[in-house]
Amino acid sequence: MMQNMVRFIAQALSYIFHPILIPTLSILTLSIAAPTLLFPLREGSLLVFCAFVFICTYLVPAAAIYVLYLAGAIRNWQLDDREDRLIGIAVTSIVYSIFAFVLYSRFRANNEVMLLFYISIGCQLVSMAITRYWKVSLHSIAIWGMVCYLISLVVLKKADVLLWSILSLIVVSGALMAARLYLQKHTLGQVAAGVFLSTIVSTILFFVMY
Repeated sequence: MMQNMVRFIAQALSYIFHPILIPTLSILTLSIAAPTLLFPLREGSLLVFCAFVFICTYLVPAAAIYVLYLAGAIRNWQLDDREDRLIGIAVTSIVYSIFAFVLYSRFRANNEVMLLFYISIGCQLVSMAITRYWKVSLHSIAIWGMVCYLISLVVLKKADVLLWSILSLIVVSGALMAARLYLQKHTLGQVAAGVFLSTIVSTILFFVMY
């Protein structure tokens, strides 16, 4: 009974903090804790923007991956196989790149919003290169990328209101990584590598942009 409960919690964490849900969770966090960082978006349009991000960064790539699964291009829609993961990451990277271009050129999103998507795309490209040879943890890369992103905003904008969000997210990150280990989806090295890679990518992009 206890084992089933632990497994359920581990799977729930993996779904709730799925890599392609991280941009939506990041924007939602800013909307609640530091909405001024999303300027020039007004308070009444924040929920609409969150929904827009959810559609473009979760539903669109998820639907594309599922269509590829139905077409037989990938064997498992959960992307457990390394070759399938490469295709999934490539599709997601393309979708995110198009979305980032639209955000910047059409909606004139500020640098704080664009940094999130640059980090997301950068982490995806690096993980795609590594996945050709090794199965690094995408959950670990994504969740720690969010931590690094929020820390960047605290440093850049003195957004101390995000400190509690960061501390909470660090705890969640630990639980998520433990969940991936418990489910035997990754080794400790693959999870740790995800943290290291997202930290490096986020730091480089932060200094390039600012």
